[in-house]
Amino acid sequence: MMMHPDVIADIKQVAIDDHRAAWDIMEQAAKEFLRRRKRSDTEG
Repeated sequence: MMMHPDVIADIKQVAIDDHRAAWDIMEQAAKEFLRRRKRSDTEG
């Protein structure tokens, strides 16, 4: 999986600011995205 370098830099900065690992930020974001997608699939 490839991501734009600016996105990677932003994720790293959030991880530093929040004192968390970048993978943890990405995992949370992916889970939230999948939850929203699943919800929108059941609404439509």
